[in-house]
Amino acid sequence: MEIVRTMRWILAVPAAVAGWYLGVIAALGMHQLGERLCPVEYIVSGTCHAPWSSFATDFALVTGSLVCGSLVVLLPALIAPSHRHRVAQLAYAGGLAAAAYWLLHGFWLPVAAAALAGGATLWRIQAGPARRPGAAGGQ
Repeated sequence: MEIVRTMRWILAVPAAVAGWYLGVIAALGMHQLGERLCPVEYIVSGTCHAPWSSFATDFALVTGSLVCGSLVVLLPALIAPSHRHRVAQLAYAGGLAAAAYWLLHGFWLPVAAAALAGGATLWRIQAGPARRPGAAGGQ
């Protein structure tokens, strides 16, 4: 069982990366949906210029950022075999550090959304019961 425990610790970091990718995929999927629903008369050079398209793009970006922020904190905490609270704190701090790159490039809205969602997820994990290494499901 020590091998399973070690593998779960190793997989905590890729879980955070997977959470980020899932958020990006969600944002891209919503953006594609908005583009496909665009009426033909608003399509210019393959791009939707409908009055609502700017809102739809921003909505997809913010929603994807919310998913990213939440999953980057949640998935490592769920995968780690113990110390759920500490893992969630580290994932949130790492996510904020990674988001600083996008903040430097002027993407303040998705960074704010991801920070708020990650913070809310961290708060929820901190409010829940701690998982002890010997407890049921805590291996």
